Amino acid sequence: MKRKISILALAGLSLLTTACFDDMFGPVEPVGPSVTTGEITNAAQTSLKISGTISNPDYKNKREEKKSGQVVEYGFVYGTSDNPREGSIFKAGDTISTFPHPFEKTITGLRASTAYKVWAYAKTEAGIMTYGNEAGQQTEGYKLVTHTTGTSNIAGVLSTVDIPELNNNPNAIVILTRKWPIGSGSDINPNPVCISYNAGDKWSIFNQNRAAMPYPVTYNLLIAEPSNLAFRHITKSTNILGNTTSLDHPTLNGNPGARFLVTQCRNTKFATTTPPYNPCQIAVFYDGTISKWCIFNQDGSAMKANCQFNILIDDGIFIAESKTENIFNNAFYIDPPRTSPNSFLFVTQYFTATSRFENQAVGVGYSADQNRWQIFNEDRYVRMHVNSKFLVLVK
Repeated sequence: MKRKISILALAGLSLLTTACFDDMFGPVEPVGPSVTTGEITNAAQTSLKISGTISNPDYKNKREEKKSGQVVEYGFVYGTSDNPREGSIFKAGDTISTFPHPFEKTITGLRASTAYKVWAYAKTEAGIMTYGNEAGQQTEGYKLVTHTTGTSNIAGVLSTVDIPELNNNPNAIVILTRKWPIGSGSDINPNPVCISYNAGDKWSIFNQNRAAMPYPVTYNLLIAEPSNLAFRHITKSTNILGNTTSLDHPTLNGNPGARFLVTQCRNTKFATTTPPYNPCQIAVFYDGTISKWCIFNQDGSAMKANCQFNILIDDGIFIAESKTENIFNNAFYIDPPRTSPNSFLFVTQYFTATSRFENQAVGVGYSADQNRWQIFNEDRYVRMHVNSKFLVLVK
């Protein structure tokens, strides 16, 4: 008796055969390696150390094969987002010969006082990117201190800042701003100042026009670790044009919206030629013709070679502008109002096509009557101009 096989049965057998063929010989989804993110250690202002481990896959695909392929790149992804795919890549290595493979690296170029998230990662030759577990840590903040000049720390034109954070620390990037203390008498210092590292391995505040240092005068000091966001600029023939010097930095070049602070510096530890005095009030502007930021002497004096400037780039810096409605004699109130009397403020004069510059020593002070901070001209008889702009950092 002949037996008939239904078309439906043949179709089923064909599908089964095809599925088996695919399982045995067809492509399968690659399996990535096992990745573990270790703990973050030694978190500093602009860096953190972290470890990771890359292992062979701890599971198999449907053919019981480990189809991960060779690891062709591994390292860490970091950022402030919850998604590792939006982070920056810090590559630690290429191929791995033995497993498990532990590794440890220091990620640099971070921003101070910022919460970062980090994931170890491995990328295979098949293009599969595998991320480890998340690790998180906030970087340290800047060191913030005040210094008041007095008979015990003044020697002629300078006042020595004797604190552990700065002593024997010539690498420090120090930003300086005059502060009018609350509820106490103060002298004025209308002279152009700089931060100077002297032979006694201490930093000092120095009047560059060689005028005697008055007292008591208080200054805010921000101390940053050297990094790609906190660095020293040195003038030379290739970056000087008249009374200006241009900054050549990847974060600043072609970026008119960049925000940074500047303090004049004299540090002989790193100078082949003794830095000259630059007894001028300075400000910054963006030169669109060369797509670079520039520092300039406000009185028009020629910029000398080998002058030093401390630069601090920070996303928290904002622009404050004097207007008719917020000016009070030689000062203006910062808008939007900053109301905490315990804040540390740092300022740099900023010039644009629509602004003025003061050509005065300036400082910051807290008005208890108005419950807000103000920027003022040290020369109390010089009224603050309308449309003067300042880059301001509040900590």
